Amino acid sequence: MKILIKNAWIITGNSQNPVIPSGYITIEDNEILAVQAGDCADQSQFQEVIDAGHKIVAPGLINAHMHCYSTFARGMSLAGTAPSCFVEILEKLWWRLDKRLEKDDLYLSTLIPILEGIRSGVTTFIDHHASPMCIPGCLDELERAFEFIGMRGILCYEVSDRDGSAIAQKGIEENIRFIQKANARPNGLVKGTFGLHASFTVSDATMRQAVAAAQGLGVGLHLHVAEDHADQTLTISEHHKRVVHRLADLGVLGPKSIAAHGVWIDDEEKQLLAQSKTAVIHNPRSNMNNAVGAMDLLGLLKYGAIVGLGTDGMAGALWPDLRTAALIHKHEHRNPRVVWAELNTLLANNSQIANQFFSKPLGKIMPGAYPDIVIYDYEPPTPMHQDNILGHFLFGFAHVQAQTVIINGKLVLRDHQFVDVSTANIAASSRIQAEKFWKRFAV
Repeated sequence: MKILIKNAWIITGNSQNPVIPSGYITIEDNEILAVQAGDCADQSQFQEVIDAGHKIVAPGLINAHMHCYSTFARGMSLAGTAPSCFVEILEKLWWRLDKRLEKDDLYLSTLIPILEGIRSGVTTFIDHHASPMCIPGCLDELERAFEFIGMRGILCYEVSDRDGSAIAQKGIEENIRFIQKANARPNGLVKGTFGLHASFTVSDATMRQAVAAAQGLGVGLHLHVAEDHADQTLTISEHHKRVVHRLADLGVLGPKSIAAHGVWIDDEEKQLLAQSKTAVIHNPRSNMNNAVGAMDLLGLLKYGAIVGLGTDGMAGALWPDLRTAALIHKHEHRNPRVVWAELNTLLANNSQIANQFFSKPLGKIMPGAYPDIVIYDYEPPTPMHQDNILGHFLFGFAHVQAQTVIINGKLVLRDHQFVDVSTANIAASSRIQAEKFWKRFAV
């Protein structure tokens, strides 16, 4: 199918020619053919012509650390005393929740954040999944949701020894099976990588087995790293090493690996992450919500670390976390001048991280890239050019919905409505399933 987007105010995502105030984009199947200023001379060749109405057209966003399975916790009450620290949050909420998930829960709890993410301009999730009673086959349920809507995804299963060695082994096998299946399809929307929970819940033996399997499959490992001081305290007590040193010694780090959070790490650990080219994912709103602290973003960037941005399951939308990143570090440093250009770095790094999994570029509007493109319902009320795009991002169209979204050359959202998808029916089904889940959770 050939698509033309015309009358577009294009943000290309490229350092050269980052803004085209009035131009057009041509797409054929799953590739961008041309990005030009002005008007397209021959429009008759296109099956679909989209008039952007001089609104903003930008590359789809990538959420670099997401937990779709957290959906059914929305609005759910916890019996008893509320958790007082991060470990209690895990024990009273998330580790109870993941063990009560059934396969019927997984598809719907994945659909909801996908729909919400797309509405906000996110076209790719890098998801980190846990449902120990749904192995094998749990990642297939997530994949089914991604493919039904048409969103791009990079999925893994969170291996942990917290539920015993048999469950850990099943988790390893789920990752292997899914990676072999998903990554064998060159143009597939969904890819696989290898998941681990965190240093303090994974034994040396399990970690070595996961590392060997991941290396044999040509992927890295996606795990939580020093999200809370408990990860450091328990790792030092059990293994006599700090978290990042232990991961480095066991071969977990590397250019294909993803370390989420990185809040409680020292300078040596920051340097190790940077030198290994491990991607470190900042999740500012989740860290604030869990009261674990704020990542030293400037310190990591100083050492040359690849730092991306995620939401940790707080929401599918990435814009709130980008704006939070702009604010929290000013607050932490008591300095209004810090963390501005670094926000562009986070978005660019998200694209770099995701591009390792796909054969064509993501996060850019240029010939040869995947056509993951968002038209925002935003007409700049002040001049917009390459030097002030970020100001418009954070204080303008970060607060509006996507009007039209194309993923992999397919129209997914048109004029604020999902194509061939009833969101009302999905939400109704999700409410019914969530109520069943809440009853299970309460037992």
